[in-house]
Amino acid sequence: MTRSLILVVLVALTALACSTAMATVAPPDWDVTSITEIVPANGALVIHGQGKFTESVDVEVHHDGELVEGSHRRILLDTTETGPWRGVKTVLLVWTPTQAWQPSADYTVQAGRSRSETSPRTFRVTESTSPAPRVHLGDLRFDMGRATTETDCCNVDCENMPGGVTTGGRCRECWPTAEMPQPGVRANWIPEDLGDHPDQFLVHFTEPDGTTAALHWSPDLGADPIRGVHHYSPDHESPYCLHMSVEHLPTGDTFDAEEACVHLPAGVDLSEVQLDPSRPTLCKPSVLPLGSSQVDPSQRTLLKPLIGTAFLALLLVAALIAMRRRRQS
Repeated sequence: MTRSLILVVLVALTALACSTAMATVAPPDWDVTSITEIVPANGALVIHGQGKFTESVDVEVHHDGELVEGSHRRILLDTTETGPWRGVKTVLLVWTPTQAWQPSADYTVQAGRSRSETSPRTFRVTESTSPAPRVHLGDLRFDMGRATTETDCCNVDCENMPGGVTTGGRCRECWPTAEMPQPGVRANWIPEDLGDHPDQFLVHFTEPDGTTAALHWSPDLGADPIRGVHHYSPDHESPYCLHMSVEHLPTGDTFDAEEACVHLPAGVDLSEVQLDPSRPTLCKPSVLPLGSSQVDPSQRTLLKPLIGTAFLALLLVAALIAMRRRRQS
């Protein structure tokens, strides 16, 4: 009987651990998503990647088996704020050689936290370019965003929501109960004359006071209009403006575009909105809502898995004590 109880407890613990591990995909320590394949002789090697430890990534470049001296700067594009990938950073590594590139030559690069972490990739250096980008302001309009200020959550059956939020092997449904309007601006800019190497440019979106609103990079920059959307808090006075500029990564030269500004339309109310508090039909009838909160609900998900694990651990300890007493008697 005791052995059976121990076996049951061990199986239950294993099942709980597996369901927790399978609930989310672990974020990478570092992963290269894009590396320039063709670099102009007066350009830079641009590496796009993401991970938890982007600060410790190093870049090594070789030519004909010899290490090429150079340095790189790290540009933070974005940081994931919520979910299982919280804290993961998306970055650009812009590497330039100490001495000039050799045109029509092949180089290899490794970008990782250690040389064994990534495989070498080959890129070719071509003739120098002299880009002179121009950016035109296209479509411009007022845009209203909404920021969730309060939420409610409940437990649901995982099979009923295959794309739902999963934490600790459990599925939840969360819905907003209050939102705050956020007035803003939406604009399209049309870049021209980026040349044959659009990956050598970085788009900056800034507020009127110079505060960075967002950064945008793409290996195909300029193939389509660049959309910029930015929202302000309700107490920000109209007009709502967004400035856009294009930076040439190898030199740091910037090319400014026309600033986009819109005014608050007449009759628009910027007061907080209380939403329908009714629960979704997916919620389990026997489980009460987890309660409303003004904090990110993903921060309130660890308690139940921990309680379940502790309970099963206590059962295992009790079984071991029972077996020991039985042997002593």
